Amino acid sequence: MSALLARHREVRLLWIGETTSEVGSSVTTVALPLTAITMLHASALMAALLTAAAWLPWVFVGLPAGAWVERAKSRRSLMIRCNLVSAALFASVPIGAALHVLTNAQLLAVALGAGASTVFFTTSYRAFLLDLVDDPADRARANGA
Repeated sequence: MSALLARHREVRLLWIGETTSEVGSSVTTVALPLTAITMLHASALMAALLTAAAWLPWVFVGLPAGAWVERAKSRRSLMIRCNLVSAALFASVPIGAALHVLTNAQLLAVALGAGASTVFFTTSYRAFLLDLVDDPADRARANGA
């Protein structure tokens, strides 16, 4: 993998960005339900709904996202926009908490919006990686990373 990353600057940058995005998404999977429980005294049902809301967009948006990403002119800019949308959604949580206006509905909206953004980002990422790497052997290694 290191030889692939050394040869392909764009793959290296994409890999770093994807890793950062995945770490953020993974933390959020734990943080949203935990925030609901600790700050809003939410029930276990609400925590489960928050977790489900993050994954629900895959069911309803997954297939249309693939077709839409296939027609997108710039997959890179689409991925950047998806990450910016997610960052704005996640930033609304501490802002809402600081202003004492944070609600379970807001957390659900953040989970759904971030989930939808993740669907588009992940779909774009897979297609963009194929655009960057021409050699089939390198594609397998890039996908594995």
